[in-house]
Amino acid sequence: MKFFVGGAPGYIRNILLMIVVPLIVVRRRAGLFLFVYTCAVWLLALNPLLSSWWMRHIMALCHFRLNYLIPLPLLCALLPAVAPGLLRKQPAGSMGNRLVLAGALVAMVISFVYSYGALSIAPISEEAAWKSPSEYQLVKANTDFARAAGKYIERSKLLAPTWTAGCELALLFPEMKEVAPRLVSHYFTNAGNAAEGNLRLQAELFVKDDKVPNARRIELVRPAFEEVIKSGRANAVAVPESQKARVLAALQSIDPGWHRVLEAGGLVLMLPNNIEPGSKE
Repeated sequence: MKFFVGGAPGYIRNILLMIVVPLIVVRRRAGLFLFVYTCAVWLLALNPLLSSWWMRHIMALCHFRLNYLIPLPLLCALLPAVAPGLLRKQPAGSMGNRLVLAGALVAMVISFVYSYGALSIAPISEEAAWKSPSEYQLVKANTDFARAAGKYIERSKLLAPTWTAGCELALLFPEMKEVAPRLVSHYFTNAGNAAEGNLRLQAELFVKDDKVPNARRIELVRPAFEEVIKSGRANAVAVPESQKARVLAALQSIDPGWHRVLEAGGLVLMLPNNIEPGSKE
């Protein structure tokens, strides 16, 4: 929760938003409704006493996403509504209202400045880097691979490390089928077919790059990789450059027609001979 809210500065900012915007900026029945709704969601979804109940009924790793039920972006967007109350001429005796509005606005500005660190998220790596609004907000290595391999994988059934196909390539190629997307075992378990999920997860482990190579683990998951290839679940494979020789040898032991097509963004694309650019089979 601290990672997504930002600790004490983030909590102070959010609490001020939940109080100031509905009760001082919006006001009247609409403001009261917004305040009650926001507090109800906070108490029901983000109450630490209820967190264990939520985790039993949704995936525990996704519990932090309940933060998004609080309409903080909406509350921020309503802040400019304070301007008319400060700028227009007020009737006599209304100076108190103007002071309350000004004080609320100053408190919000201070809270945003104080919580700046929680609002600013640095790139996850040097490869991710800062992006301009016109660029894909994705890791550059993955977009480089996507541009180079797009005509081969846009309609393929691709087996690749989760950090590429499981996340970013799927955003760029909606017709591409991911053999082992992120949390694949969870999805198939929910569908009542845990064995299929474990099979695909093990196949993904075979093609990923390990910082500390584990030859025993590679041999344990190799049968799953071979089954995924032989059964046609995957007709394209992308692997880190450091693993290309090992994975290509395993592919060619199944079908000598498998070959390297291109290298880009730190990944190597491998296809069998019968696959043409843009085909599904």
